[in-house]
Amino acid sequence: MNKQVLMQYNIEFYKGVEGIKFLNSESNWLSTYLYIYRDVDTLTDFINDLDLAINDNFNQIIDPDWSSRMGEYWNAHITSLGFEIWQNGTEKTTIPLIDMREILISWKEFLEPGG
Repeated sequence: MNKQVLMQYNIEFYKGVEGIKFLNSESNWLSTYLYIYRDVDTLTDFINDLDLAINDNFNQIIDPDWSSRMGEYWNAHITSLGFEIWQNGTEKTTIPLIDMREILISWKEFLEPGG
C-alpha cells in the first residue's frame, strides 16, 4: 500500500460494521468514484489500462473511458495527460497516471481478503 500517495490525496481506508470496507477522502468526489470500483477483477483491469498508458502503449487500451458506472453526470478517462475526472458542468481534475495507479493498487489490496 502506497501510504505516501494516499496521504497526498487524503485518502483513508477503514472497515465499517460487519466488515464492510469503505474509504474516505477530503475530495468527496474521489471517494465516491473509488467506492464504485469494489470488484477486485475490475480494479485489476483498470490498473492494467493505467499500466499500458504509463508505458506509452495507450493505443492498446480497448476503452479509456472509466465513467460507465458513474451515470451520465460523471466522466472519467485515461488520457496521455493523466487520469481525468469531472462532473458535467465542472472543471476537469487530472490525477497523474502513476498516482491513480498507486491509489487503485492500494484500494485493491485493502479490498482483497485479509486487506
